[in-house]
Amino acid sequence: MRQGGETDDGGKTGGITRSATRLGAATFLSKVSGLARDTAFAVLFGTGFVADAFNLAFLLPNFLRSIVGEGNLNPSFVPVFTEIRVRRGEAAAARFHRRAIGAHLAVLALLTLLGIAAASLLVRIYARDWEKDPEGFSFAVFLLRILFPSLLFAGGAALTAAALNARRHFVVPALSPILLNVFFLLGAAAALPFGTLEERAVLFSIGGLVGGLAAWIVQFPKARSLGVPLLPAWRPTDPDVIRMARLMLPGLVALGVTQLNLFVDTLLALRLEEGSLTALRLANRVTILPLGVIGVAVSTASLPALALRAARDDRPALLDALGHTIRLLLTLLVPAGVGLILLAEPIVTLLFQYGEFSAERSTPMTVGAMRIYALGLPAYGLVKGLAQGFYSVQDTKTPVKIAAVATVVNIGLNLVLMGPFGLQGLALATVLAAYLNVSLLFWQLGRRVGRPPRGAVRRAVTRSLIASVALAAAGWAGLGLAEQFVVGGSILERGARVFLAIGAALAALLAAYRAMGHEEMREVLESLPGRRGGTR
Repeated sequence: MRQGGETDDGGKTGGITRSATRLGAATFLSKVSGLARDTAFAVLFGTGFVADAFNLAFLLPNFLRSIVGEGNLNPSFVPVFTEIRVRRGEAAAARFHRRAIGAHLAVLALLTLLGIAAASLLVRIYARDWEKDPEGFSFAVFLLRILFPSLLFAGGAALTAAALNARRHFVVPALSPILLNVFFLLGAAAALPFGTLEERAVLFSIGGLVGGLAAWIVQFPKARSLGVPLLPAWRPTDPDVIRMARLMLPGLVALGVTQLNLFVDTLLALRLEEGSLTALRLANRVTILPLGVIGVAVSTASLPALALRAARDDRPALLDALGHTIRLLLTLLVPAGVGLILLAEPIVTLLFQYGEFSAERSTPMTVGAMRIYALGLPAYGLVKGLAQGFYSVQDTKTPVKIAAVATVVNIGLNLVLMGPFGLQGLALATVLAAYLNVSLLFWQLGRRVGRPPRGAVRRAVTRSLIASVALAAAGWAGLGLAEQFVVGGSILERGARVFLAIGAALAALLAAYRAMGHEEMREVLESLPGRRGGTR
């Protein structure tokens, strides 16, 4: 390992596992703080109008962030930066980075100003029915204007994080969202004494806005220590900046398609019973905890390794690393999905069932959606992992075209499934569209990049299913015993039941993988701090 943690794996795929484990551990802490934020939100607001108004105001700038932030920035910045660094040297890479900062911040500032100016129009588009209550409509617009500058802060943080990731430094960017969540919690603490939900929402939003800025600034010391540029340079005509922008264009095209999907999801959720949008979001938030810890960690850690092999024109090594990424995702996400289905109700009860979040109404809504979302967990992770193969060879078009097809199918399924299944139908549409996305990505991967060994992938699927059966049996038995011997409704008693069941499930999972001699799980365990080969 190089000074500062930069690893050159020499073509070995174990480096991806080590980086993913380090990143996953940091992301886990960040996600736990996010769940604490969501718990505070549920306690303060429950699943009523103010909760939906905040979620809409939070959703819109975050959606744009996925287009001009980490969701579209890593695939365009990291491969170009890596290629320049490998072929032209560090000075040329730093010069490109400064110019990328200048162009990126200019776009973010423009979008932020436009979003604030058009806040009333945006709320009207998404929730026209709210105009029947002028005070409520005005309040939703006000919240959106408070939160829209978070786009600028999140986008700036994403570019700094991309530069650190390109240098194989993952921990600081993964930990930085903790500050965002801490300031949200401070906002919640400040809001708690206030009687009206509207006053609480304003203070909660201000806390999040300050936290977004803090999450960007906290990355500066690590960036400075590694020589990562922080100051922008204005050269939008730089050929490499233009090349990066062109790689981002498919993401901008996806903006229209995804925006349509988001519009339909939000529109339909707001036309179901009150609080449906909030229940859908909370269910999604819990489901993406393992996705963030595992799926995002593995895909983020794999991209620099894949881009390095692509820059060296080593296609066999690229496909070997991509196959390893796929197997690692299946090893971890299939059991995680089964575990979430099994423990959905006790988890939601532990995290959210306090204050305004009722056991009679809020919990069943959220649990039902969460169990459906969990069915798609392996697919969500594979979409991210497979896309890295295309991004590493600077093909950002193919994943976007496939995502567009999946989005159209998702919208159609929304309309078909919402009638008979309501809120759960919207979640089921997302799951089915995700599996379609995976199937199309696998098909196009063979044509555009190459195909990882199929036998190894099939073995990974089989082993993960066997291990998941062991996890489910042990988790179900553990939950039954916990409910028999740990009674009561305090947070400690709820937590004890959940963690006893999780402990039994994890023990069975690890035993099953060990009995099968599972290589990827062995690498994960050895990468843990304090273990042989673990991170320092």
